[in-house]
Amino acid sequence: MTNQVDSDHSFALETAWQRYAQLKTKASEVFQLYQNLRLQAIAFSLLAILLVVIASTDNDWLTPLMAKGLTGSLVLIPIVALVTFAISRKFQQGEYWQVLNAGAEEIRKEIYLYRTLLLGQGGRHQWLNERITAIQCQVIESIGGNFVLKPYTGTIPPEQPNGDSGFADLLADDYLYYRLEAQQQALAEELTKLQATRTNLKTGIFLLGGISALLPVLSLNYSIWVAFTLALATALTLWWELCRLDERINQGNQLILSLNLIHDRWQSLTPQEHTGNEFFQLVLATEKVLWSQHNLTLVQMRQAVGQLQNPSRDLLVEILDKPVPEEINRALLPKLQTKPQAETETETLTAEVEVIPETTVIVEKVQPPQEEPEKPVKKGLPHAFVVMPFGKKQGRGGVLIDFNRIYQDLIKPALEEAGFESFRADEESMSGDILTDMFQELLLADLVLTDLSIDNANVFYELGVRHALRKRGLVHIQCGRAYLPYDIFNVRTLPYHCDENGCPDPQYLEKDKQAIIKTTRATWESDENRIHSPIFQLLTGLCEPDRKALRTPLATGYWQEYKKWQERIHIAERQKRIGDVLLLTEEVTNPLIKCEAIAEAGKSLKNLGNWALALKEYRQGLKIESSNSEFRREEAFHLGKLKQFDEAIVKLEALLLDEPHNIGALSCLADV
Repeated sequence: MTNQVDSDHSFALETAWQRYAQLKTKASEVFQLYQNLRLQAIAFSLLAILLVVIASTDNDWLTPLMAKGLTGSLVLIPIVALVTFAISRKFQQGEYWQVLNAGAEEIRKEIYLYRTLLLGQGGRHQWLNERITAIQCQVIESIGGNFVLKPYTGTIPPEQPNGDSGFADLLADDYLYYRLEAQQQALAEELTKLQATRTNLKTGIFLLGGISALLPVLSLNYSIWVAFTLALATALTLWWELCRLDERINQGNQLILSLNLIHDRWQSLTPQEHTGNEFFQLVLATEKVLWSQHNLTLVQMRQAVGQLQNPSRDLLVEILDKPVPEEINRALLPKLQTKPQAETETETLTAEVEVIPETTVIVEKVQPPQEEPEKPVKKGLPHAFVVMPFGKKQGRGGVLIDFNRIYQDLIKPALEEAGFESFRADEESMSGDILTDMFQELLLADLVLTDLSIDNANVFYELGVRHALRKRGLVHIQCGRAYLPYDIFNVRTLPYHCDENGCPDPQYLEKDKQAIIKTTRATWESDENRIHSPIFQLLTGLCEPDRKALRTPLATGYWQEYKKWQERIHIAERQKRIGDVLLLTEEVTNPLIKCEAIAEAGKSLKNLGNWALALKEYRQGLKIESSNSEFRREEAFHLGKLKQFDEAIVKLEALLLDEPHNIGALSCLADV
């Protein structure tokens, strides 16, 4: 393959493959022994029924010696059948072969995590040794002294398809070929065999049923043989259930479907998108899907024991919490990481040295340049941006309208009483570019109130920007005009009154203020699927941009609050102070960063192992943004952690119905 990474032939990896082969071989032996015993028990039962049928028919042809043998067989065979059933129960009790097989597959999962996600990590050998030891201890505790694990003497590694050496580190292409595609091929071959077995059994059952119906028709003397044919059909049905054919075929189909989705998602990415993060997601999703068929035997017991032991933080968890190692990114994206030669060359400068006569030097203390003070962080109430003309402008009939008085006496008090923080672009006290502040407000404000009283080009331009990028949070007001431009004639506007001086009419001031308060509150509290922008109403296929991406380069005041809060939440997490995490989250009232804060708090509570409180946080986030796929996935994940599996499955199925290619949701569903 093209991106395989060489690694040392480590003793830890060789030991892991040895233990995997040991458990896998023993699991196969135990399962084969268990099936053989059950098959023998069924065969003895059928033989007993056959002898009974023979004894019940006309047996004049039987000699006395044969009759005595038949009688002894009727006594002995049922006893042998019962003993065989009892012995097979010894190998079925606790499903020991499943425990052995699950232990082997978990070791293989850890091996592939070692060869991919922990590439280049110095402590990965110790991590793998600890994981293999823990898995072996759990297996031994489960099976007790019922079996003896013999040393494995075959090739290392065993059963590796597609020529995988088993020791080289794997990047994306190799992992897909040696792990994902190899599992797809193995599952497809197994499904073909299981389907053929099920078809043969089904044919035999129907054939025996037909023979049972035909025998009495042929002759009444054959009626006694109906008992044997029906017993034989029952034996085939019992073998069908014993082999769990339907369950295994259904599980195999689900695994192949999941692996196909993971494979197709990676292939759909462009070469520039084949980053380390995407590679990590590929490996984690694949291993979770493959491990889902085995995780019902060991995981629950291991989690219960782990909670009592309070283990140290796992190396794999630490790696996943950090940025992807740069060497993985370089290996996946060699072309993007290569710098032009001109940038790396060092230019050698030649200079002549001139001796300057000794003189008196006066050193002047240079004051460091003063940094521009940060803009005050806007936080607390929902943010309302007012789009309107400034100063006095000529309105209908040549009357001058004092828009500053209208803002100070009517609009601003109404917005503040409605529960908003009001802001107009000319209110910014810091030096800077007014366009920067204006665009930030149009893109990020929770509510935009626009005064359409006159045909002001700036106002209509800013209104168009808001209509194009945000579907909600729009209120239009106007004073004294009988019409609006044709392009927005159908936009609902709220009228207010002015006196002959172009100021808010005192007679109607309180009434107009209450009308603005009522309209802004209703707009803010309306259903999140309600669309206020005429552009989004007409263009049903238009999607609103991601709010986190709506940042102007120079306007960062909105995000300073979140950065400072994020630092405090990480400190509380490191100190394991759950109460501080909850309190810090409740303090965030700015809707712009509320969802970000809830996501960060939920992640912290998840890392601290408090599933119930994390679930509460994510559900609080869904009240603000019900379509947030991360919140929906994490809600289902924590429901599973709280043993509410049915509700978790319903939530994940609904998410996958909306987002069929959501790999995280698919992995979570397999895990649940």
